[in-house]
Amino acid sequence: MPIDVIATADASLVPMLMYAVNDPDTGKPYASWDIYFATNHLAIAYRPDSKYASQINADNWYTILSRPDVKVGITDPRFDAAGYRALMVIALAQQYYHQPTFFPTCSRVNSPSRLAISMKTA
Repeated sequence: MPIDVIATADASLVPMLMYAVNDPDTGKPYASWDIYFATNHLAIAYRPDSKYASQINADNWYTILSRPDVKVGITDPRFDAAGYRALMVIALAQQYYHQPTFFPTCSRVNSPSRLAISMKTA
């Protein structure tokens, strides 16, 4: 039985997975349009007693997250769009702020003990 409605946390996947792929039964794309009904923002959240809580701000957040004693947590990028979007923000911040070691420092790639990945989503 075909599905009537698809809801996804990452609307950017719809064209690739729904327009560019044909239904084997009809030979037509699975969809020809989509509608955005909600959006979201990524944010840095911390507790009042988090390391450097009194220092972090919009101008230095990437330097705080780069510190070796700061543990960064994101949702699992394999299962949650916010998780891989967070990794993308880290990679883009590396370029934007001209910090060549930011992604390796903050990501699981080279420092698994620094990045906490959670299966829970908000």
